[in-house]
Amino acid sequence: MQRGGAKKILLTRPRTASERWAALLQQHGFDCLIDPLLRIDRLDTPRPAGSFAAVLITSAHAPDSLAARAGELAGLTGLPCFCVGAVTGHAARRAGFSHVICGDKDGAALARQVIAAHPPSPSRSLLHIAGAVAREAMENTLIEAGFDVTAWRVYAAVAATGFAPATREALSSGGIASVPVFSPRSATLLTEILMRENLTEACRDVTATGLSQAVADILDILPWRQIKVAAAPNEEAMLDCLIHDHL
Repeated sequence: MQRGGAKKILLTRPRTASERWAALLQQHGFDCLIDPLLRIDRLDTPRPAGSFAAVLITSAHAPDSLAARAGELAGLTGLPCFCVGAVTGHAARRAGFSHVICGDKDGAALARQVIAAHPPSPSRSLLHIAGAVAREAMENTLIEAGFDVTAWRVYAAVAATGFAPATREALSSGGIASVPVFSPRSATLLTEILMRENLTEACRDVTATGLSQAVADILDILPWRQIKVAAAPNEEAMLDCLIHDHL
């Protein structure tokens, strides 16, 4: 049964993630409109030289971007692999990592996990498999703790410049019930496009659900019907928010 009448959930994550989420949401009776605000481009950056004590992965896009370059992961997949979130952990396992440690929060929490698990020293080099815009705060925390951190940037998240016509029409006509937002960057991009395309008033009919309070704080500039924050920064909690909002 379609929840929330004929209205749709707007999914703005990169296409692969949005399509996966749409399939999941459709199992719960939701109709979805996909309009990615970020496009993931794989980079050909070679693997940095050196030996490493552990690997850090903060986004599932990183291991997925190396799917066609499995040979470059030789010697890494047996190392401790610290990941932000279960989805990233699953992607790391698909890429061949066997010792995956998942944090439930963010890069800062992951840095604390690494520090607790490995006594820091300059000889303990860490490899952060990351996007072109890496989590510098996490890296800086580890460097300040005494680690040597090397970033291997394997993808770039390219921002869209606006909504697709179907999305503008759905928002303008009140056809969107909810929009889940998974990162501060996505929240910033979403608010910028809504303002630039004169769609801020359309937000009054839409519930925005943020992965964290940091995401919600960015969204709060617009007049949403409601802003909700997931009970935990993971996909399961985001799904619970959406289901409960539309019961």
